[in-house]
Amino acid sequence: DLVEPALPLERGRDARRALLADIKPAVAAAGRDARPVVLFLEDRHLDAALPVLTSLLAAGDAPGLFAPDELDAILAHLRDALPDARPETFHRRVRDALHVCLALDPSHPDFAARCEHNPALLARAHLLWLDTWTEETRRAVPALVEGLPELLDLDEAARAEDESKEAAASGLLEAAVSIGAAASCPAEYVALLATWRSVHGRVREGLAGQVRRLEAGLATLASASRTVDELSRNASGEQAKLQEAQSSADGAMEMITKTLGEATGRRAEVDELKREVSESERATVAQQEAIKEELASITPVLETAKAAVGQIKAEHLNEIRSLKMPPEPIADVLGAVLKLLGISDVSWSSMKKFLGNRGVKDEILNYDARRIGGEMRRDVARLLKTKQASFEQANIQRVSAAAAPLAAWVKANIRYSVVL
Repeated sequence: DLVEPALPLERGRDARRALLADIKPAVAAAGRDARPVVLFLEDRHLDAALPVLTSLLAAGDAPGLFAPDELDAILAHLRDALPDARPETFHRRVRDALHVCLALDPSHPDFAARCEHNPALLARAHLLWLDTWTEETRRAVPALVEGLPELLDLDEAARAEDESKEAAASGLLEAAVSIGAAASCPAEYVALLATWRSVHGRVREGLAGQVRRLEAGLATLASASRTVDELSRNASGEQAKLQEAQSSADGAMEMITKTLGEATGRRAEVDELKREVSESERATVAQQEAIKEELASITPVLETAKAAVGQIKAEHLNEIRSLKMPPEPIADVLGAVLKLLGISDVSWSSMKKFLGNRGVKDEILNYDARRIGGEMRRDVARLLKTKQASFEQANIQRVSAAAAPLAAWVKANIRYSVVL
């Protein structure tokens, strides 16, 4: 069986819960029935699935994946065939029957860190490393994209019967291959091919309509010409009909002339569309590079700020909570933290309640900057500007050892949100 979990629309804990709901039946089938199961995962799954995945690879078990009653039901099923079955029996069968296939992008910013922090990914895996796309692969991919085989006319037997079709199909295939050479990953290549197919289809349909109108006009002209010839042989008694046929021929000729003019204009539109598509692609690539550079510069700052938050000691937080009224810099920093976490009440009692939560550091460390909306970003940025001195490292460090990392975390998240 092949299982590829869907990517949940939610993020954080909801995303992990939804992903585990997809993975759990595959693990149960492998351990309970000893049925070979292939679990296919990509980079997009790892934020939610990585802890469970490394545990499965290392021990065949993932703490918390199954509730006690679910595990009891599985063991009861196993004991029908294996009376001495224990949890270790189930875990061993999972290790034997569950196969995990990971498709990872080595250019992903988290690739090296994931491999370093999760050695089971490499120690218990067979690696297939593809540095570059071969031309053979680029030529094979278009045949797998819906609609492209018909567009490229990949039926060699049909092309062999028509030399002009052979030349046209070869030219289209070379264009598709050149698109593949510029793409940096399979998803980008397939997306570019699909866009190209869509644009080509619209242009092709427009030209086909023009051809149909031209053929109709030519058919009318041919019919009129036959009528004129017949009337010419019987000119003595058919003068009136001849004049009528001539008028019809003139109308057909006018329609053909008009249609030819429209076709010329359509060709100009197609050329303009190609130019616009090319400019759009260049602008998109340039924008992507700029965003990548900005993210590359701010990500280390954000990670450093998170690491500093992780080092905050509980006694430092308790020291702040013990204050009857905090100094202004501490109040400013904690107020910004609460706003980023979606807490509108920034009173001192609300701050003390927040600092008293057992998972306060985990909530900050697991925070996703994509949650920052436009209004929230403007509100916090306004606080950073008006209370700039409170967030300067030298000032806040003198006031509180715990508040200083939080100030750096707030500034890093706002910068990261602006780039996104």
